[in-house]
Amino acid sequence: MTSAHRIIRNSAILFSSHVFTKLLNLALVLVLTRMLGSAGFGVYTFAFAFVIMFMVLANLGINSLLTRDVAREKSRVNEFLGYSLPLLLILSLVVVGGINVFLFVLPFDAQSIAAVRIFSLYLFFDNFSRHFIAVFRAFERMEFEAYTNLSERFIMLAVTLIFWRLGLGLIPLLWGFVGVEFLKMAISFYFLRRFFQQLHFRWFGPETRRMIQQAYPFALMIIFGTVAGRIDTVMLKIFHTNQMVGYYNAAHKLIESLTFIPENIVIALFPALSVLFVQDRSQFRNIFQRTFQYILMLALPLAAGLFLLARPIMQLLFEPEYLAGTIALRWLAVALGFTFLKYHFMITLNSVGKQHRFAAIAAVSMLINVGLNAWWIPRHGLLGASLATVVSEASAVVLSFLLVQAYFQPGWLSGLVFRNLLAALGMAGALLLVGSANLFLLIALAASVYLALVFLLRVFTRDDVNYFLSLVQQKIGNRE
Repeated sequence: MTSAHRIIRNSAILFSSHVFTKLLNLALVLVLTRMLGSAGFGVYTFAFAFVIMFMVLANLGINSLLTRDVAREKSRVNEFLGYSLPLLLILSLVVVGGINVFLFVLPFDAQSIAAVRIFSLYLFFDNFSRHFIAVFRAFERMEFEAYTNLSERFIMLAVTLIFWRLGLGLIPLLWGFVGVEFLKMAISFYFLRRFFQQLHFRWFGPETRRMIQQAYPFALMIIFGTVAGRIDTVMLKIFHTNQMVGYYNAAHKLIESLTFIPENIVIALFPALSVLFVQDRSQFRNIFQRTFQYILMLALPLAAGLFLLARPIMQLLFEPEYLAGTIALRWLAVALGFTFLKYHFMITLNSVGKQHRFAAIAAVSMLINVGLNAWWIPRHGLLGASLATVVSEASAVVLSFLLVQAYFQPGWLSGLVFRNLLAALGMAGALLLVGSANLFLLIALAASVYLALVFLLRVFTRDDVNYFLSLVQQKIGNRE
């Protein structure tokens, strides 16, 4: 199986599973917004955002390093896990303990503090699940990740519906979620048994120091990205109300549900690009440029469509009180377009061993995000939080592109971006001309116009069609 074929196969598995996972997650969000109300949903999303900003310290980038190292030397998976699991356990216990001690000095209400405490245990179990999933990615067995995540979301939705039916509130629900995460950890560990025979834990040693030294750039990227992605929720809680946090996160969760598209692509790309950069630079460049083209074709129409259709989407999915979040959805949609590109540049820099450089970019982006949130949220609320995200994501894209372009032929990008922008603008113009209509008809119109323009402007050509057909034929040949 070729590298390109493996990427398509793994992307297809992840895409299919994440479509179902994100649909289940969207259903979960819709139930939670009704079950908890805007204030309760605000507490829920604040507690999660607060805890996750600290829990990234419990990983220190070990998962990304594990995926890269095992992908290159699969025979050493037992050895890598023998060092990484004890380190992960120590870090997780320290961070969970630190969160709970830190809460004694914070001036939050009792319900918010209780929610944070429970979420710290929830993310403790989730941390180990993600570590095991990193091994599935290294072996390019994405189906195990799919089974694990689908099981988690389905059970979590079922638990939420039962608790809602029983009239139980936020705190009992969060304890139910802790049980679900423990089960997810057990399921992922069961699948992991396929990849090793016997583990010998090594608590300290040269390999432990090597892991920390090589993983810290990944850790910095995760820390900076997590802080930038969650600080808006925490600041909205500090400067405004639980209701405003709820409005913002109703829109934010919708946007998060769409990030699975670039996530799937880069997860499938990472092991292959890491190997190709060492073994075949020509194939490395070809796969990068084709993937960038397809990501751009998805990012631009999605961002433009969500911006123009934000209000009817909020009306369709949420209770009337959440319509205040429309302004957030519009500008977070713009940020989503930049996020697509950022993911692709990030995984490319990681693959070529430039994770240190992207860590610096992530730090700059985070500082911009935190500074703008602190400046704009007290004055502009939802709009300020959303615009801060747009500016920080755009800065990360520009800075990372300046590094990535050194690995590719000059001039390959300009014509591609220009044609994609024309197609997206044509789609936007068609929506504006039609004006108000049924949401589903507007979506169908936008998709039809964009696809037509993509072919007319030769953004997507017969060569691209033949490329995909060859991959399908190769897949059939391999099966025969």
